[in-house]
Amino acid sequence: MTVVALGYIGLSTARIDAWRDFAGSVLGMPADRGPEETVRLRMDHRQYRIVLHPDAEDGLRYLGWELARQETFEATVERLRAAGHEVALAGSEQCAERGVRALATLKDPAGYDLQLFYGPMQAELPFMPTRPISGFVAGSLGAGHAVLRVPDMEQALAFYRDLLGFRVSDQWSGMLTFLRCNPRHHSLALVEAPGPRLLYHTMVEVQSLDDVGKTLTRCEQTGTEVTMSLGRHTNDHMVSFYLRSPSGFEIEYGCEGRSVDESTWSVEQFTARSTWGHRPLVPRELVAPGDAPETEAEAMA
Repeated sequence: MTVVALGYIGLSTARIDAWRDFAGSVLGMPADRGPEETVRLRMDHRQYRIVLHPDAEDGLRYLGWELARQETFEATVERLRAAGHEVALAGSEQCAERGVRALATLKDPAGYDLQLFYGPMQAELPFMPTRPISGFVAGSLGAGHAVLRVPDMEQALAFYRDLLGFRVSDQWSGMLTFLRCNPRHHSLALVEAPGPRLLYHTMVEVQSLDDVGKTLTRCEQTGTEVTMSLGRHTNDHMVSFYLRSPSGFEIEYGCEGRSVDESTWSVEQFTARSTWGHRPLVPRELVAPGDAPETEAEAMA
């Protein structure tokens, strides 16, 4: 595969102080100051996995996709350019801001900002969660996953699968396609629906069911909105619940995610989201025919 992991997620937010408190008191992620007044959240030995940029509006700023080495990075840039995509190579200052050896920026066919990089910096200090949990499942599997709305699935697959080397893991109801770039079942999921760019949710994985349960209790203690009850997904087997981030989008917080064995894996289709649980806990408006779903639950309805 070309891309090896979701290295980091960049978010724009007008609620950076709320995010800092939320990350530490609810998610269990330590925060520190980064360049250009950013706040960086840690999940493991890396300097950061989530970057918060102060802005007037909240939303996804970019996804940072990791490549393993210089030769792969250079070959991928050339392949993208040959396919007609505009790719800009970052200078030394921007590479230093991201803490990487080399960085390229581009947009995917739906207009999402992407960063390709290799050679990330490790943190100086060992990772310690801010709450009594055993820690996150990141490392070579990356920061978790992101779920995006795209207007044209085939166009998106031609980009992510054919140019960046992702592989299709499975599909839900013909509308959601799950893509992997390492043994994690998916690092990216795409929802085909009309409408503007939209980040449905991100997922972070922790090491035990106790970690999930402790965080669910912490949500109750802090008044953090839980949007979907505890449950297990049919396709990636993740035991998780969903909570509302300060930016409004959902975060899936889970454990026991499925690993893919490339030698035996075959693509399947699913019509049920979960084997049990994952009951929506907040009202969701009905979506009229032709309107874009605002949640995956609506997309699966």
